[in-house]
Amino acid sequence: MSDVRARTDALLRTNFYFFLKRAFPEMHGGAGLDPAPYLEAMCFQMQEAAEGRVPRLLVTIPPRHLKSICGSVALVAWLLGRDPGFKVIVACFGEELAREHAYKFRDLVRSPFYRRLFPAMQLDPKASRWNDQRSTAGGSRRAVTLGGGVTGLGADLIVIDDLMKAQDAGSETKREEAKTYYEQTLYSRLNDKRTGRIIAIQQRLHEDDFAGHLLDLGSFDHLTLPAIAQSEQVLPLYLGRTWSRRIGDLLNPVREPQKVLDVMRAEMGSYAFSAQYLQDPVPVESEHLRLEKMTLIETPPPRDEVLWVVQSWDTAIKDKPGCDYSVCTTWGWDGARWVLLDVLRERLDFPALKQAATRLHKAWRPDKVMVEDSSNGTALVQALRQEGMLKFQHVRPHGDKFERFVVQTDLLQSDRVAFPISPAWFEPLKKELLVFPNGRHDDQVDSIAQFLRWARSDPGLGFVDRDPETGRPLHNLRERRSREKKAARRPKAR
Repeated sequence: MSDVRARTDALLRTNFYFFLKRAFPEMHGGAGLDPAPYLEAMCFQMQEAAEGRVPRLLVTIPPRHLKSICGSVALVAWLLGRDPGFKVIVACFGEELAREHAYKFRDLVRSPFYRRLFPAMQLDPKASRWNDQRSTAGGSRRAVTLGGGVTGLGADLIVIDDLMKAQDAGSETKREEAKTYYEQTLYSRLNDKRTGRIIAIQQRLHEDDFAGHLLDLGSFDHLTLPAIAQSEQVLPLYLGRTWSRRIGDLLNPVREPQKVLDVMRAEMGSYAFSAQYLQDPVPVESEHLRLEKMTLIETPPPRDEVLWVVQSWDTAIKDKPGCDYSVCTTWGWDGARWVLLDVLRERLDFPALKQAATRLHKAWRPDKVMVEDSSNGTALVQALRQEGMLKFQHVRPHGDKFERFVVQTDLLQSDRVAFPISPAWFEPLKKELLVFPNGRHDDQVDSIAQFLRWARSDPGLGFVDRDPETGRPLHNLRERRSREKKAARRPKAR
């Protein structure tokens, strides 16, 4: 073997992206694979996961971008070639798709190219069914479909490739079926829960789909590859390189240029296009709120540049995945408008909730903290007031969630309230605002509506005494006048 061939083969065994490019013609009648940065970025992240550096990986990408060829076929073949004893389970929504991927895997590992590159990897002729392909060294590629049995199967890696069909996305029953199958069936098949890896490759279909569930768990690294970049991205590639995407950059401009995407958007409708191609399953426009009418700024001002700080808490009861979030929005009055300074949105049990409230109180030194009068909220206020944090106060909600929000939309779309777009919390906040009341969660909406109801109680927003030189709040004018009236009514001491 020549030195060039030896070096090339060594690279194919250690670099999954180069292996994919070389293996692609073996699965597609000799047709070559056009190089694309997104493919290299996806292969890099899959290799990071397969080798255990990222034990949980979620890849969301539009359909027809080779995600199944990469994850369900080539990656499994590459891993078994390097370790013929490796065990993989590949799960997808239906048998027809599972069979197609299994046959491509079989054709690849039987090809002369593959057998030369990985001579130790041989399929066992006694175990050659499409859903049970085993190596002579004890490794395996097992294929399962949604709802299928997995008794007796074990895996070092589980690949989940589109666990739902697009036409089932609107069915809550089907969405719950996919989540339950993962939690109660697939996850238990890892041979070692400490070292076992899971790679989920999905297209977004609904805000409450299987990919959204994995994101809610908080344990998956997320590589999102929208057809049109919705935010700045800097993605790692091989050899320490990176691929940068600016807002508006196309994922695959050769196969899907802007004109093609525009036609697809018109034919599919904004909601379906946003979900499947932008990986952002929320309506583009809200019935009650228009993003372009809101006052957006780049960054929030620091604490010492605002005159008055108010925090608004909406607390949840449980901290389990799928439950509501506890949310605290922190607002600063800069003399002309209220600016959203910070958002905390986490699932917290009561001890963690109390710690978070104490931490944010110390960090922002608020002049007022309002907490919705609910079970955990009531307990939180009582506990913190006992510790001397007297600025925590109960707030009783009035009306239902929808009514509380809608009456504040005029203020949200005015120049009296500003939202900074650079913090990481802005995108999830924006989505929740725009999808309300049809989204899975509305905790941030509740916190904001609670704050705005209080803020507009004084039309001029000028309800504090201020130092004439610094402009800093001295104390609440209304509270001072109330104390003065009470003092005047007390009987004078003789």
